Formats: sequence, C-alpha cells, structure tokens
Amino acid sequence: MLSEFRTSSDILAKQRYYQTPTYWTPPMSFEYSYYVNKWLSVGGKASFWALYSDVRNIATDERLYRDNSYVASAILNIRFDYLRREYVQLYSAIGAGLAARFKYNDGILTPMYDFTLFGISIGKDFYGFGEIGGGTSGALRLGFGWRF
Repeated sequence: MLSEFRTSSDILAKQRYYQTPTYWTPPMSFEYSYYVNKWLSVGGKASFWALYSDVRNIATDERLYRDNSYVASAILNIRFDYLRREYVQLYSAIGAGLAARFKYNDGILTPMYDFTLFGISIGKDFYGFGEIGGGTSGALRLGFGWRF
C-alpha cells in the first residue's frame, strides 16, 4: 500500500532533482579547565559540527538548495586525573549542558552530555591528546592544546 505522501506527482518530482553525498565537519571543541586539586578539575567545553549536502536539478546540475544541519553545544565538565606526570596524563571526564541544533531556519535547544572513558595527554605546555568517549564531542577525539 502506498503512503499518503507518495503520489505520482511526488515520484515525478523526485526524478527532477538529486541529492549529493552528505559531508560533515568533524566535531571541533574548545575547552578551559581549572584544577581544584591535583586530580580534579572543573571547566567548560564548547563544541561545533555540521552536516551538509546539495540538492541539484537532474537536467541542469544547478544547485536548488543546500541541505544543512549545524550543532553547537556548551557543557560544564568535571575531569578526574588518575595518572598525572610531568609529560603524561591519564584521565576520565563527564559533563552536561545544552546543545543547539539548527536546520534551515528552525532551531531546537536540547540537554546534552559528554563523557571521556579514557583520555591520554602527552606533552608539557604544548601537548597532544587522544580520547575515547561519547556525546557531543564524538567517540574518538584527537587534538592538541596549550597549558598556561
């Protein structure tokens, strides 16, 4: 049985355009932390990522519109360091906050979480890090930072 939205004109209209592959930007995060003691820090994290693709005319290849979706979030973070040496740190973290998702002209604000099951930081002032976790920042995170 055909759904009420699948009419013959809908089928013909779909043959007039096509959607290009969807591209995405990896989540980008900026974080600030303040150490309360040697193993505990509190701070905030801001993240952003986007998905986008084009919808094009099948005959002329003219772009009809861009199908965009953007997500920005702000999270309060608590980080637990279980190994803290001069050049190596091992840690876990958890955070909660809000995420704003924009698609076309609509936006929605939702609660969001972020967590790091395992993180490693290598370096002193300038450092690289790798994290495995979940939430708004992604599941596998690699990056660099500066301690001041």
